[in-house]
Amino acid sequence: MAHFAEIDKEGNVLRVVVIGDDDCLDENGDESENVGKAFCAEHIDSTNDWVQCSYNTQRGVHIQGGTPFRWHYPTTNMVYDSTRDAFIGRQPFPSWTFNESTYEWEPPDPFPDDFKTGNYLWDEETKTWVKE
Repeated sequence: MAHFAEIDKEGNVLRVVVIGDDDCLDENGDESENVGKAFCAEHIDSTNDWVQCSYNTQRGVHIQGGTPFRWHYPTTNMVYDSTRDAFIGRQPFPSWTFNESTYEWEPPDPFPDDFKTGNYLWDEETKTWVKE
């Protein structure tokens, strides 16, 4: 099965659909993202763009040992960054910065080491973690 994310003009992920592998094969029988995109455009009621994604890619690692693809499997709270060719979560708070190595947003104060003993929430005003 092949997965494709529907992307609007601002890069927002609108949904992810699954199509058959055969729907992505070119005239030589090779898998082609462009063929899959054309299939989605023709068979799904949408005028948006489609970007192939990998269900098995999380945080830049293919969980079954294969080649990672576009850093993350997308959800509707993510954006597709065409410059980085990656699906990225939205910035959770203004003080968090983007790590170009991990493609993750990071708080200015690292998450507490004792996170297993309680729930923490980010306090943007104090820029610290607060235990619930």
